[in-house]
Amino acid sequence: MSADGVKAWLLDLDGTLVNTHSANVAAYMDAIPYAIPRARIEEGELRCRIEAGESCANFVPALVTDATASEIALVAARKADVYPSFLGLSTLNDVLVDEVRSWRKDGGAAVLVTTAKRPNAEAVLLHHDITDLFDLKVFGDGIERLKPAPDIYLLAMRLAGLASDECLAFEDSDAGVEAARAAGVEVVRIEWGHGYNG
Repeated sequence: MSADGVKAWLLDLDGTLVNTHSANVAAYMDAIPYAIPRARIEEGELRCRIEAGESCANFVPALVTDATASEIALVAARKADVYPSFLGLSTLNDVLVDEVRSWRKDGGAAVLVTTAKRPNAEAVLLHHDITDLFDLKVFGDGIERLKPAPDIYLLAMRLAGLASDECLAFEDSDAGVEAARAAGVEVVRIEWGHGYNG
C-alpha cells in the first residue's frame, strides 16, 4: 500500500492500458454498414466519438438517426465478431503496464474497470497477454449507465471491498475521468504520446 493510503489502482482498458481506438474504428466501419446497409458513416466523426469514450448505444443513433434498437444490437454483435481480427491495429501502453506490475509486486492491487463488454475486453487482454495483470476484472455487462456515470467504479469498489479514498483511477477520456471523479476517486489522466497527466 502507498504512503497516501491508496490500496488499489482502478484501470480503464480502451485508450488507457491499450490504445484500441483504431481497432474499434475499423471494427465499427465494418459492423455499422453490415447491420444498417443504408448507413453512410464518416470515419473521422466515428473516431472522434470513440476517442471521447462514447458507447455504441450512444453514437450509433447519433450517426444513423433512424437506426432501430434491433439494428443497434446487430451492430454490437457484428462488432464483437470482427473485433479480434482488427486488434493488430491496437497498441499496448508498455510504460503503464510495467508500472502496474511493479505496483502489484509492492503489494498494491490492480482492478480492471471497463465498460466494454466482456468478450471485447477479454479479446484485447488476450491479444496483448495482460490477462494476468489484474486482481479483479469488472466489465460493462449488466451496467445500465455507462461512463460518465459512476456506476462501474462504484461496482468495482464494492466488489473489491474498497473505499474511494483507497483507490486511484487511470483514465484517458473525458467520460472516464468524469465517472471516476463522480465516484469520489482521484484520477490520473493518460494522454498517449505525453505520458501521465494527473
